[in-house]
Amino acid sequence: MNTFCEQLTIKHNHHLCARLLFQMGLGKTLQALAVAYYYRQKWPLLIVVPPSVKYPWVDELEKWFPDIEPQDINMIKDGVDIR
Repeated sequence: MNTFCEQLTIKHNHHLCARLLFQMGLGKTLQALAVAYYYRQKWPLLIVVPPSVKYPWVDELEKWFPDIEPQDINMIKDGVDIR
């Protein structure tokens, strides 16, 4: 049985979700996470987002990927964190 994320990825691969990617409020974040989850064997994963949405993205990662421990998520808050 496929997980919800895998089902979204399968639909995306068949071009059924492509139209949703540009409309507001239809789950762009979840779609991106579904595609990322499909390729989880190739992780680590780098997600680049504007500063205003970095905390919501961490929340979504923790919500949809319960197998990822919070300490496994590294957020760069400012330039000091990348040295």
